[in-house]
Amino acid sequence: MQDISEPLTKRELEVLKLLIEGHSNEDISKILFISVATVKSHLQNTYRKLHVTSRTKAMVRAYELRLFSNNEKTKQGDSSPSPHYVMRL
Repeated sequence: MQDISEPLTKRELEVLKLLIEGHSNEDISKILFISVATVKSHLQNTYRKLHVTSRTKAMVRAYELRLFSNNEKTKQGDSSPSPHYVMRL
């Protein structure tokens, strides 16, 4: 397994976390007050840095690298992974 070539930016991590929670690009753009094109740009940069080619592979890679701690609150309000995260792995 390859390490990350360069660290993800704060915004790339925010976008990735929302992706893991099951949000669409349009949802992410509304939540973060950015355009869908900007979301896609952040995702492309994230894929490149994680050495992956898809949303699903990015989620798996984030899990493998432990980019998000288990202590972070999910949208359900507890520390367990969201159903979207579990279903997509």
